[in-house]
Amino acid sequence: MQQLRSRAVCATSEAILSFLTERQFVRPHRRLGDVMIDLHQATGACELAVNRAMEWLKLDAAAPVGRLRRTELTQLSRSIHRFWRAAVHHTDA
Repeated sequence: MQQLRSRAVCATSEAILSFLTERQFVRPHRRLGDVMIDLHQATGACELAVNRAMEWLKLDAAAPVGRLRRTELTQLSRSIHRFWRAAVHHTDA
């Protein structure tokens, strides 16, 4: 049970944005969906939160991450954080 609680801590939206910005700069031609998988593996981000944020913002997982504007990356990171935090709060309740 302790492992589940420590895993349930979500990263800040700034940390998520930093991760996405770095991936956009280093490998701009990589698919956004693949970058989201990397985000999940690196931070433990809730897959449901990531998918919900992508759907809510109507982002195409097949699009290259380099094609996203800074505002889109910011919205994506904030949305992932918000949905992730809500999922953590729901599981703790």
